[in-house]
Amino acid sequence: MRTLTAVATSVTLGAALLAACSTDTPATNPPAANCSAGTAGNMGTAGTSGNAGTAGSASAGTAGVDSGTVAMDPVLASASKMIDEGRQTFRYETFGDEVFWGDTLKLHQAIEGSDHGGVGAGVSPKAALGLGLKVDVDALPASVVSALTAGMVDLDSPATTLTLLQANAVVGVTGKFDAQGNMTGMGIQCAL
Repeated sequence: MRTLTAVATSVTLGAALLAACSTDTPATNPPAANCSAGTAGNMGTAGTSGNAGTAGSASAGTAGVDSGTVAMDPVLASASKMIDEGRQTFRYETFGDEVFWGDTLKLHQAIEGSDHGGVGAGVSPKAALGLGLKVDVDALPASVVSALTAGMVDLDSPATTLTLLQANAVVGVTGKFDAQGNMTGMGIQCAL
């Protein structure tokens, strides 16, 4: 997952923002021990988060079986599946805490600001990045990435924060929106 990190001072948009991107490099597992009838393969490189909340998958190694036949190692396949499910849960699951953060505290109203149906000034992307939140660049629509590159995105506008939340690109925060695009609640993910 590529993420945007906080920009220390007021910056020009686009190139400076994308220059602040970092790439989390997934590690590969060491080769498995030798099997009696062949050698197990590497677990493979774990996938990265994709658009709209999909997670990549790791490929399980194969072990050589009699007379050159190749079969899937069920332990590696199961481990790979559990790792993928854990990544998905860590990145996107809120465990129903929208009731607390949205319904009880109404935190989503402070995020969206009075110009968008909430209260107060709202939270800009610059302010959110300054607090340590990250943006999953891979979850952004191509049009938003292009606008960032061209310096056409207002990082001081809560409207931009709402766009990032609608794209599910804010790591650790899930925004809930109605059919008209109004923010109606929010939840916190394990990834926060």
